[in-house]
Amino acid sequence: MFKRIMWVGVGAAVGVLIVRKIAKAKQSMAPSGVAERLSDAGVEAKGTFQQFWSEVSDARREKEAELMAAFERGENLAPLLRDGDEYDE
Repeated sequence: MFKRIMWVGVGAAVGVLIVRKIAKAKQSMAPSGVAERLSDAGVEAKGTFQQFWSEVSDARREKEAELMAAFERGENLAPLLRDGDEYDE
């Protein structure tokens, strides 16, 4: 008798877990769930782009400062302008 009660309990617990999992999957497929996932992806993409743009801007400022200093000293700027060419090969 105890075995049967135990298996009924296990079956009920598994059934509850399955129903909850299906409800969660159904919610994520609903328009509001899809919108939430897209919103999260948009926020993440925005953060990634802002970080990238910040790094590019920092590099640009450094290069501009280097070029301006060389220009003010009257140096030839051609070698400084060719620094990035090794990546194009």
